[in-house]
Amino acid sequence: MNKKEVVKLVSSFLLGGIFVLFLMRFTPFINNIVIVKDKTRIYEKTSLNKSINKVYDSTVLIKSGGSIGSGFIYKVDKNYAYILTNEHVLGEDNNIEFTSTKTTTGEVLGKDKYIDLAVLRVSKKYAKQVANLSDKDVNLGDQVFTIGNPLSDKYKFSITSGIISGTNRKVKKIIDEDIDYYLDTIQLDASVNPGNSGGPLCNINGEVIGIVSAKLMEEDVEGLGFAIPIDIVKNYLDELENGKDIKHPTLSIDMRDTGIGVKVDEISKDSDAINCLKEGDLIIKLDKEEVIDSADLRYLLNKKEIGNKIKITFKREGKEKSCTVKLKSSE
Repeated sequence: MNKKEVVKLVSSFLLGGIFVLFLMRFTPFINNIVIVKDKTRIYEKTSLNKSINKVYDSTVLIKSGGSIGSGFIYKVDKNYAYILTNEHVLGEDNNIEFTSTKTTTGEVLGKDKYIDLAVLRVSKKYAKQVANLSDKDVNLGDQVFTIGNPLSDKYKFSITSGIISGTNRKVKKIIDEDIDYYLDTIQLDASVNPGNSGGPLCNINGEVIGIVSAKLMEEDVEGLGFAIPIDIVKNYLDELENGKDIKHPTLSIDMRDTGIGVKVDEISKDSDAINCLKEGDLIIKLDKEEVIDSADLRYLLNKKEIGNKIKITFKREGKEKSCTVKLKSSE
C-alpha cells in the first residue's frame, strides 16, 4: 500500500467517524443505548428530556378555590403572556404558579363550557418559555407525553408518557345538571389524573398536539385519558383571546332523552323549527346522522354553521316525517 492509499484510507475512517458522531448527536433514534451482556441485548428507550425541555417551563399550575389544574403559555405579545387551559379548571380566583415558583393571578379573557376551553393572560415578565402549537398530523402509536399537576401541588409539573391510543373519540361532558355534550378527542394511554386537566399533550418534538381534558374514571379502568386536539383549539383562539362569546348552532327547543332519540318538550317562538316540529315529536336524525340522545344532537348541531339549513327526521304518532329548518345562534 503506497502513501497516497494510506492517506486516503485514514481520511475515510476519520470522515466516517465524524459522520457517525453527527448522527448520534442530532438523530434521536440513534441515541438508543444497546448494552450487550452475556449475549443478551438490553435496549434503553430514548430519553424525552430534550423534547420536555422545549415546553416544560411554559406549563403552569392553576389553583381556584379548593381545586387544582394545569395550563400552558402558548403566545406572548408586547405586554402579555397568554395561557390555554380547560374551562372547567377555572373558578372565581385563578392563581397561577410557574415552574420558577413565581405566582400571580390570571385574567380570564374568554371561556366556553361547551368546548371546555379558556384563555387567560398574565404579565409577559412571567413567560420564561412559550410552547409551540403543532401543525403536524396525529397518528395511532405516536409517542406522546403530558405535563401537569396531578392530584395536588405535591406532584406539580409531573411528566407522564405513552402513545396515541385512538383518534376521533367522542367523550361525553356534563355541562349543567340537565345538559351534556360530546367532545372530539384524542385518546392516550399516558397516566392522567384530576389536576392534569388543561395541561399540554405533546409529541416527540415537544410540540403541543392537544389539551388534556378528561379521564375515564371507572373501576378496573386504566390508561384511558383524552385530550382536545390542538387543531380544534386553534379554531376558537381569536374569540377566546378577544373575549367574544362563542356562538353555537341551536334548534331552540327543550328536549329530553328517550333512549332511541330525543323527544321535543317545547319549541321557542323564535325557532325556525316551530313551523316544522310539535311537542311530543321524536327526533331521530339530523341530515343523515342518527340522533341517540340530547348530547348527540348538540354535538351534531355544533358541526354545522349558524344560518345553515338542516334536515330533521322525526316520528309523530308512529309515522316518520322530515322537514328542513334554519339554524339560529345560541344566546
